[in-house]
Amino acid sequence: MNSRKSSKKMAYLATAIATNTLLGSIITFSGVPFLFLDSIGTIFISSHFKLKYGLLTAIGTHFLLSVIHGPLALPFMLVSLSIAVVSHFFKSFMHSYKKAILAGIIIALIGAFFSTPVRIVLYGGFKGIQKSASDLVFILLNHSGYTYMASVYFSTFVDMVGDKIISCLLIAYLTNLAPFKKYLRKLKW
Repeated sequence: MNSRKSSKKMAYLATAIATNTLLGSIITFSGVPFLFLDSIGTIFISSHFKLKYGLLTAIGTHFLLSVIHGPLALPFMLVSLSIAVVSHFFKSFMHSYKKAILAGIIIALIGAFFSTPVRIVLYGGFKGIQKSASDLVFILLNHSGYTYMASVYFSTFVDMVGDKIISCLLIAYLTNLAPFKKYLRKLKW
């Protein structure tokens, strides 16, 4: 019985990691601005199960992303780990659409805090190798008198906030589906 439960846990983690990697890679390769969807599985697992499973999802996602996109994906694991912790803390928010929006904003605020130093060290404050709309926000803020660090932070927040709100709203939608609700009650671990 215990090995069956453990197998289910691993299947959910693998599904969440695959979802993060697949959606994140599709969005990255298509160049859609202000959208990643690379943490939706982490947010889901963190908000519905024990924190350690959310952290494992974040770690697994970034190891897989580093294989696909290269080793520069690994430092962003800090961002995903912070997203897992914040999502777990705000797990009760995932049952209401209004609260899910607030959770998305808070996740983006804290995620941007962890992403800022990584962006500065790896890319000089820009989003990455591919130029994006958030890079323009960074340049505008930096040339408008904001400090370098504040420019990077706010451009990172602008880059993340829509994505995290959409991710949290999708999770709230799934959580509120009647068949899914019933299924989730059985899965608490």
